[in-house]
Amino acid sequence: DVRPQHRRLAEIIEMIHTASLIHDDVLDESSLRR
Repeated sequence: DVRPQHRRLAEIIEMIHTASLIHDDVLDESSLRR
């Protein structure tokens, strides 16, 4: 059983993780995005 606040927390963590990967790719001037 997943509570709404746990689902929301997981969504926020996933967004932060994705943003950090994109940020890292931009700083590294990578030609491939994750």
